[in-house]
Amino acid sequence: MDCRLLAKVWIAVSVFTLTGALNSAVQAQSAVPALKILLPQDEEIVTIGQEILVRVEVTGNVSEIFVSCDEMLCFGKAHTTIVPYYPNIFRLTIPGGVGARRIRAGGTTSNGVMILSPQIKLLAVPPTALIGVFEVLPNTIELPFVGAEQPLSITHKASASATPEDITGLTDGRFFLNVRFQDAGIAEFTQERRVRAVRAGETLMLVSVGYSPPARIIPVQIVVKQSRQGDVNADGEVDSKDIAMFNFWIGSPVVVSEDARDLNRDGKIDALDSRIAVTLCTRPRCAIQ
Repeated sequence: MDCRLLAKVWIAVSVFTLTGALNSAVQAQSAVPALKILLPQDEEIVTIGQEILVRVEVTGNVSEIFVSCDEMLCFGKAHTTIVPYYPNIFRLTIPGGVGARRIRAGGTTSNGVMILSPQIKLLAVPPTALIGVFEVLPNTIELPFVGAEQPLSITHKASASATPEDITGLTDGRFFLNVRFQDAGIAEFTQERRVRAVRAGETLMLVSVGYSPPARIIPVQIVVKQSRQGDVNADGEVDSKDIAMFNFWIGSPVVVSEDARDLNRDGKIDALDSRIAVTLCTRPRCAIQ
């Protein structure tokens, strides 16, 4: 290829690249100055004393960017040694004390006006190792019929170093909790922290609990019994004890599609279900052996 032609091509590519860069710079300059914290996420759980990275998105011409924590001077330092191409990443240490921490970014526009980003709320909790461990009770849950429920008890064994403030954070319910099942079709976990039977069978429920992920994973065995129709206490017989339970449930809602208490499958638990249960009794007059 002719050298003059190569020179022309090089000049054309250089002009195109320079033009694109100038256009991008002009657009950035003309954009309305704004700041937004991308990391961490709002409502994220952090540990007291933990060092976190705060990433700030910058729009427009903004300089002298900083990150502050609450009303105190908890300023971060540019983390250029680890992320050299992202100068708007800051390092921030969470100050002591259980409770909410609100952080925001700030900076100065080309007109000398200070702008602030929307606040991000963080929840500061004590390190789990310092205050003890969580326990889940019971470690085996037997549900006598489809639709039965049982509460899951989460307790905490405090260590000798736990402070009253730590215990307050625990009793306020400020801890991480996640529940999953190996077989999601057998049982479910409700918002009220109750285990509910969906169909007969066995599964393992894995409970993750702690002050922040990664949390301690505790296995709980779930057994949903396959009992005969009307035998809601799963003792192998339908008798007056079962009828008393049906009478107690009259007016209660059906919680799953195959709720064993809804004997006529009309979508409600009422006196008709109790009368049907009487016809299913093992012995005359629903006598107890």
